[in-house]
Amino acid sequence: MKTGRPASILSLLAILLFPGTALAQTDPGVRTGAINGQAGATPTNPLPLASVAANSPTGSLEFFQNGLARFEEVEVVSGGSNNGLGPRFNFNQCSGCHSQPTIGGTSPPANPEFTVIANGIASVTVEMEGARPCTPDEIKDPNRKQPCFFEQNLSFESPHIVVLDNNLYHQYAVLPRLYDWSKRGPQTFSVLIPQELMPGTITAEAIGSAKLDGKSYEGFRVNTTDLEVDLYLDSAHRLMRLEVPAAKVSVIRD
Repeated sequence: MKTGRPASILSLLAILLFPGTALAQTDPGVRTGAINGQAGATPTNPLPLASVAANSPTGSLEFFQNGLARFEEVEVVSGGSNNGLGPRFNFNQCSGCHSQPTIGGTSPPANPEFTVIANGIASVTVEMEGARPCTPDEIKDPNRKQPCFFEQNLSFESPHIVVLDNNLYHQYAVLPRLYDWSKRGPQTFSVLIPQELMPGTITAEAIGSAKLDGKSYEGFRVNTTDLEVDLYLDSAHRLMRLEVPAAKVSVIRD
């Protein structure tokens, strides 16, 4: 009598009934030791495989070097030697994102796309519809009544810039997303307030549980040099309510 078939069937049934146990995977985390097991490799200098380094088959080393050079090319929108950066680009070179543990790998922990403005890769222009360029006298006049626009170069020390319009309270919702909840405590962010057109900073801090009108929230306080704004968040840190005590303003999400 053959007994191999029933054993095979039982094994198959075990896999079908307990797939999580049979096929469980474990993430080993970031690999330690030499990059790709190659002692000479560095974060900015990937090495080819041993066979490629030996140019076997012929032409493989040249192929590797050519691809690496293309991977590190810097592209621009126009007016350069390597044009072609489109309006929905991810970054201006492949290696800018694929950089961990070395060029050609995965993305780094901090998303480099947030640095495109700070690094001069992209810029932002804000124009008012129907407005005309300001005259020199109008630029100097803080009480001008006719709408006009003018250009101004702004620089920020941080790659993360939060735009906080004084009249658009929902923009404060981005601050809890940038806040490092694992560290808590006061944290400073670079901001641009369109009405002032000046780089500035704000301080945000989690202030613990709060209860308003019978509802429970996570308190979150934002301070500028002349204003204090209290945000009230749900368990997922979404903005549900905003209070400006000094102005007696209360904005509640439906």
